[in-house]
Amino acid sequence: RLIRRWLPKGTKKMTPKEVAFIEKWINNYPKKCLDYKSLREDFWMANLNLKFSVRNKSRN
Repeated sequence: RLIRRWLPKGTKKMTPKEVAFIEKWINNYPKKCLDYKSLREDFWMANLNLKFSVRNKSRN
């Protein structure tokens, strides 16, 4: 649904710069299902948690 805010159905041509802008906007858009964090924030927090859990397991 978010993509349709920028690209109506039937859109044919887009420049790489336009695609990059839309991608950045979607990845930084706060989502209710993520407790109003963006996809980017959620990804990095999950990545950090994974790194710390792996690091802690290797120390034990």
